[in-house]
Amino acid sequence: MQAQQAAYEAALAEERRIRQENEQKQAAEMAQMYNYIQSLSVQMGNPIPAMQFPVAPAPTTPPVSILKTL
Repeated sequence: MQAQQAAYEAALAEERRIRQENEQKQAAEMAQMYNYIQSLSVQMGNPIPAMQFPVAPAPTTPPVSILKTL
């Protein structure tokens, strides 16, 4: 029984290691793709603005429940 538990824990550790490795690889690829796209826009003379989609301001009035108005 202990051998099965040890094998199970080893398999979990290996799966976790592979998942973390894949996440790191994917993050590196995404960063590389972002840098490539940004460099293309700079080469074309159109640098990417710092914030393309500004955050909407918070509402000044509290939300009203439809149930309270009925």
